[in-house]
Amino acid sequence: MQNKKYSYTWYWIHFTLCSQFQDMKITVIKESDMDNWAYYLRIFQATPFISDLWLKSFRNPNREPIFFRFVSQEKTIGIIGGLIIKSSYRILKKTDKSIFFFSSPVVINSDKEIIKACIKELTDYAALNRYTVLEFRS
Repeated sequence: MQNKKYSYTWYWIHFTLCSQFQDMKITVIKESDMDNWAYYLRIFQATPFISDLWLKSFRNPNREPIFFRFVSQEKTIGIIGGLIIKSSYRILKKTDKSIFFFSSPVVINSDKEIIKACIKELTDYAALNRYTVLEFRS
């Protein structure tokens, strides 16, 4: 009997940013701000899949939790947490890194346009910080 490897479909996501959210900025919440992160988890009634406890349980040398807060016009409009995944191949460690999310962004009123705008900001962040893939599962 052979070991089966499960392949994942990688999605490159590109959405048109709505004009009302052009001023949206993305802020990375560092682990030192986990009290702040817990506050936003309560405010947005987020799923446990973006909690610091859940994401930290997957931590290893190739996986590191990362937390984002979406801010527009000086107000937090959404949050998302995920895992930075680094290649297990030493030659690719510096160039091949992705971010895996267990869910889509959690936003005010679950507004689809805000979610699209947040994902657009994430793709811009990923390109700027040389992430090769963003993967969303839910």
